Amino acid sequence: MPSALRSISSLLLQTLIFLIVALIVQSSLVSRPQNKLPSQLTDASGFRWSFLVIGEIREVRQNKGMLKIRKAPKTYPQATWEGLRSFFRKKPLLQLRSKDGIELGLFICSRIEIRKQDGTYPEIFLYGRFRKSTTSSSLRNSPSFSIGREAGIYEKIISYPPPTSNRYTSKNPSSTYPRRIRYHKDNKKMIYIQKDTAVFGQDSDPSVDNFNPYFSDRNPAHAVRIRGFYMDQHEVTNQEYFRFCKKTRRPLPKSWQREGSYPIKKKNHPFHKASYSDAEAYASWAGKSIPTELEWEMAARGGLSLLLNGAKSSIYRSPPVYPDGVSSIIDGIDTSLQKGLACNTLESKIGDTLSVYELKDRSPYGIIGMCGNAQEWTSSWYLPYKGAVWDRNSLEAWLPLKGKIFRVIRGGSFAESLKFARADYRDYGGFPDLKNDFSAGFRLILR
Repeated sequence: MPSALRSISSLLLQTLIFLIVALIVQSSLVSRPQNKLPSQLTDASGFRWSFLVIGEIREVRQNKGMLKIRKAPKTYPQATWEGLRSFFRKKPLLQLRSKDGIELGLFICSRIEIRKQDGTYPEIFLYGRFRKSTTSSSLRNSPSFSIGREAGIYEKIISYPPPTSNRYTSKNPSSTYPRRIRYHKDNKKMIYIQKDTAVFGQDSDPSVDNFNPYFSDRNPAHAVRIRGFYMDQHEVTNQEYFRFCKKTRRPLPKSWQREGSYPIKKKNHPFHKASYSDAEAYASWAGKSIPTELEWEMAARGGLSLLLNGAKSSIYRSPPVYPDGVSSIIDGIDTSLQKGLACNTLESKIGDTLSVYELKDRSPYGIIGMCGNAQEWTSSWYLPYKGAVWDRNSLEAWLPLKGKIFRVIRGGSFAESLKFARADYRDYGGFPDLKNDFSAGFRLILR
């Protein structure tokens, strides 16, 4: 073969190889996800989210479906079965965004499936419910949640509050959380309760169900630390619950069904005939939570640091017994001459609930209506406090033996004596079950 022909053949071969390599590179660039997703972002409601991983929508049936995780999250280096299951179990609420960063909606994870792959990361499948950002009756034909679509998965940054210009003023200069917010979903005012050590119950009478043997023990080993949270300043009212029922098509309470609405002139009274299931449903719709009984009691009485803030008394100072804004207990001595007079209890002789905006009682944080008017559900099971043993002959002694059946109810009511309005008093509900015991109202928190 002539040398000129060999040169041309060699040039053509090099050109062909170059074109093949260019096509491969271009194909890889086209197929590679153009990830424009930020590592952190703030949504329209003011909550912050952190990027977790890329996922693929694999199944959509009405509002339910399944996500496949493309690979294990970088934030969890040891991708063991149990490790991955634990990782996603702690993140039930996820936000989905397109590759362009556009919000698609939320995914509420209810089940995790791990499929082991030899030599590679295990396949991860998340099952749960999709929720759009805008109102929609069905997601089946929604382009936002089409099968095969890839989406960035974000986890919510816990306890990050919506922004506001009204900063929380306290003697702790590191506190930068807003003192008050108005929550976008139900338009309720909420007050921030700083993280603190809870001082709960009492240690003077071991025969009572609120006996806490560590009440006066300030040993860190026995301390119960409560994370900061927002709490509704007022209880959920009749009007607010009625609006929730209309928006979600939930059946009205039986006492409202004849008239088709709440009692006339009681729109701002607390909805005090709720079952625990009613409170759960409202909380799920609002994106909030029912407080635990210790969160409730700390909001009513104040945490340890609040008690010592600027005080010259000892560390064993006790919190107020009544969350009414006038009572106080210092070093075990009741210094109030108007104990509980601001509470709407049987002694007030009003004989009915009052508007939540007429109440005069106020907790140390400014939460209103925790002393009388209407009792409130908490999410805690009715069980003895740690270290306490109930009398074998008492009614309370056999209740925990049946398991976690009854939920703790806190606060007094207009129909009960003042002693039941103590901030440390414990009641319980769940007869015959938590769906059909309409015996309390509720207020919610935002963690």
